Amino acid sequence: MPTIADNLAFILTVPLLFLSSFALLALLVQLARRGLLRAHWPLAAYAMVEGLSGPLTFLSTPTKLPLLFRASEILKLVFAVMVIWSLSRTLFSSYPAIGSFASRAAKLIVAGCLLLGWISFLTDPILPLGRSPALHLFISVERAVITGLLAFLFILSVFVGWFPVRMARNLARILIGFLAILTAAWINHLVSNVASRYTPWGNILSSIMLVGSAVYWSLTVHLAGETETAYTLPAWDPERMDRMTSQLAQMEAQLSRRGH
Repeated sequence: MPTIADNLAFILTVPLLFLSSFALLALLVQLARRGLLRAHWPLAAYAMVEGLSGPLTFLSTPTKLPLLFRASEILKLVFAVMVIWSLSRTLFSSYPAIGSFASRAAKLIVAGCLLLGWISFLTDPILPLGRSPALHLFISVERAVITGLLAFLFILSVFVGWFPVRMARNLARILIGFLAILTAAWINHLVSNVASRYTPWGNILSSIMLVGSAVYWSLTVHLAGETETAYTLPAWDPERMDRMTSQLAQMEAQLSRRGH
């Protein structure tokens, strides 16, 4: 039975939903003003779909709601994959073999998670109350894809945090914000799967992360950040920098010989 806190959370989801939409659409305006829409079009497309999907879903009629929900979620997943794929390719522009390996790994992880999502649906003996089998299948697969994307993004973050991968400051900031968004989305799907009463709490977390990331990107993603370099290792440790750079070069050479 929903508690007073659950009812309050349900009430808060609406203003937070519109606040996150406003923050994301304001981000699009900032990217356009700074001439960065073309350079970061996957992120812009994701922000546009995410920013419009909430209000459109809220204002939609009950008959159109399921179709609109599925369409917006699929588009968000597609553009999320494009953002991560673009990040992995750009981050390893100086190491094309490592970048190729990362792109292939991302495809395998997503494909594997799609299979796991299907298996999870088939083996789940309990259907959440009030949820249709088709919607349950869709949410199971979506949750699996988000899990795969988050796992790949986390591995990518650990890798670039350990090795001296040179990246543009804008890419580092996009990586941080997108990691926060996907983490919140994963938690949202997890708590929603436990019980429908927790769905508003998951939506609140997702909205807060969307607002925070949109504001963070609006304040930090500038034209100068396209050329300014962000090192993931401290410049004051030249010995470790040389050692890690050498390991990266060896890894690049090995993957290149294997056809990546």
